[in-house]
Amino acid sequence: MKKTLVVNGQRLNLNKAGGAGRYCWQLYKQLCDQNATGGFRGIDVFLENFQKVQALDAAQPEQVKHFSDKVKYAVYRCCPPILLDQLQKIYQYVRGGEDSTPPVTFDADKASALWAGGTPSTLLHELTNYTMIDEIGRLSLSPKLTLAVTFLDIQDYFYPKYFTDSALLYRRLSYTFYKDRADFFFAISNFTKKTMVDRLNINPDKIKVTHLAADDLLIFEPSEEIVSWVKSFGRYWIYPAKAWKHKNHEFLLHSIGKRKDRLRRAGIKLLLTGGFSSDDNLRLINLICDNNLHDLVNILGFVSDEQLQALIRGAEYLVFPSLFEGFGMPILEAMTLGCPVISSNAGSLPEVGGDAAMYFDPTHGDDFIALIDSVLNESGIDREFLIQKGFENAKRFSWEKTYCETVEVYNELF
Repeated sequence: MKKTLVVNGQRLNLNKAGGAGRYCWQLYKQLCDQNATGGFRGIDVFLENFQKVQALDAAQPEQVKHFSDKVKYAVYRCCPPILLDQLQKIYQYVRGGEDSTPPVTFDADKASALWAGGTPSTLLHELTNYTMIDEIGRLSLSPKLTLAVTFLDIQDYFYPKYFTDSALLYRRLSYTFYKDRADFFFAISNFTKKTMVDRLNINPDKIKVTHLAADDLLIFEPSEEIVSWVKSFGRYWIYPAKAWKHKNHEFLLHSIGKRKDRLRRAGIKLLLTGGFSSDDNLRLINLICDNNLHDLVNILGFVSDEQLQALIRGAEYLVFPSLFEGFGMPILEAMTLGCPVISSNAGSLPEVGGDAAMYFDPTHGDDFIALIDSVLNESGIDREFLIQKGFENAKRFSWEKTYCETVEVYNELF
């Protein structure tokens, strides 16, 4: 009997979806390689809805980026799916070039047969738990199809106040659909698996943990200009994160404010990087002013990959006070780059950081402030030891392992 594997990347973009985008892209590349070399004998492989991977332009003004993002958001919200698909095809055609779309051949005739109802040996893998694409959704309704889905997190069950009513409704509907329809689940951490069992009552025997990784990190050799720029900040800690509420910037800046005099005497600054909107910048500036940190905190906003790596390598510590993470890619990347980590103990972060990070409770300022004091006093803290532990810890994770564990499940489900 002919077998068919359909993997849905759900249009996630590597550069805009963090660990989720990296996960989709790594599976995509491995599946392409296996398919091209005949690794899937007797199996038709369809890779659908994988977004183009494109380097972000560091020179593009932030206000232009935010304006273009708003336009794209409006288009996605207002356009019917059929019209949106046509607009995307026109855009890709106008851009041209071999890199305008991923190098995947999609057989329209075979796809039409799948949309019509599938076959008893069709396996569909949805790569996230909340971005279902219309066509794949219709396919997944076939009673003849085996459905697997990867859960990244269910953060909204823990912090619903950080989501709009419409976003909460959309996510809950997706979870309900997958819980009732899916035959098997992947989770990107043991923590995520536990939340799926506890909050969604999913059978743990139907969940396979496949961690993310950072061994695909392209290590840049920084230019002299970037090296000079990094040195201009002197001593500093860094927090690379979007200004989303659960990233806990308010807690971080308030806690830093409690030790601002000691930090000034030590000459240590805090650098904030991320794709901040104008509203984000205003909120962060207000927090900096409220805590009298104007000379201690630099809002750098978006920086290129090369700049970010140089900043992380040059930092005394990466600080990560997040309230919730389904995995925690930034702390793993920091360890890969040789930067010691001071991390929240929330969510999956202790699972990912292992014994290579110093942890604190991100809901109790006194806990973090005590850790700041320990770092400033250098009491019992061996920075070089943490760096070496970080290198060792990062080796626990690899995309090859993630891929192999995923394919093992595919074989079991067929």
